[in-house]
Amino acid sequence: KKDTDIIALFPSLNGGTAIGADNALFNLANVSGVIANAKADKFGNDLFIVHHPNAVWKLATDVGNTLATYPLPDAFNKPAVKDFWSGIKISGVPIFEDGNITNNSNDSGYGVIADRTAMGHLSASGRSEERERDASLRAYEVVVTEDYAVFEVDDTKGAALLYDKPNPSADATS
Repeated sequence: KKDTDIIALFPSLNGGTAIGADNALFNLANVSGVIANAKADKFGNDLFIVHHPNAVWKLATDVGNTLATYPLPDAFNKPAVKDFWSGIKISGVPIFEDGNITNNSNDSGYGVIADRTAMGHLSASGRSEERERDASLRAYEVVVTEDYAVFEVDDTKGAALLYDKPNPSADATS
């Protein structure tokens, strides 16, 4: 839930003006251009990119994992991000993937390039978990709650990335 709430903020960054276009590919040329524009427009010094795994797959096919960084840098080895880092860093900008990014009407989706100061998270109370035994189902019901808010801090520190999310082919002949 929290993840989708944050993703919902992406299209409102940069005054609601997205970089990219419907059916444009998230390839090396486009991603390099996005990063150059973000640096030229002074989005900040701590940039990151998040997009759907299918879009990132297209980028990975372009770079052939030649830009992949291993082992995992300490900053990305934290539970909140380690499962989402793609292993690709271009011009110092790490690229993360998130399968919760949904399609618009043209099978494209909104990712983001932003500085860490573009969006904020405030937690009123920590995560709590309650368990209740249901004898008829021979199981426990688990209810997890957390009071939080996610919000835009600085509109000028990021922009939505509208790119295609093609389904990768598992067929070796295509």
